[in-house]
Amino acid sequence: MKLTPDFIAGIMASLVGAVVGAVIGALLVAGWDLWKDARRRAEEKQKAARLLRGEFVTNIVFLERNKEHLLKDIEVAKERKEVVVPLASLSTRAWEAVQLAGALPEFSEELEQTYAAVSILNQRIQARELYRATSQAMSNYDQRRTLINQDLLTAVEKLLEEFQKHRQALH
Repeated sequence: MKLTPDFIAGIMASLVGAVVGAVIGALLVAGWDLWKDARRRAEEKQKAARLLRGEFVTNIVFLERNKEHLLKDIEVAKERKEVVVPLASLSTRAWEAVQLAGALPEFSEELEQTYAAVSILNQRIQARELYRATSQAMSNYDQRRTLINQDLLTAVEKLLEEFQKHRQALH
């Protein structure tokens, strides 16, 4: 077999065609991967937003009920009575799931502060219930309970505003 200039040109053209084809193929694969990754991230953010919106609504309902119970308990404490219904702890499951998934919305710093306040409020609600269960024999029980309730009411109202603001931001 003789290596003619046409034969060498044909081999070179084939090699160039193969290299160009490989480069184009690699670029197409990279583009496809980038598109799929962007789509997956967008879906995760949508899912996170949906989870958080649901939790915001739940927490808003809990906060409104807690506010009602606290106001009623403050009122009846003047008559040395109390509202027996315990306050509801707020949910943090969706926030924790979104945090672990790394699909945080743009305003995640504000959300982080809100959920830190939720954690503190939940602990204070538990402390209030413990106080109610263990301190009823105290002579100043109603006055102390009123102070605790007023303090909790301030925190509940602040969180209610924050959750409503976050809910609007996700729409």
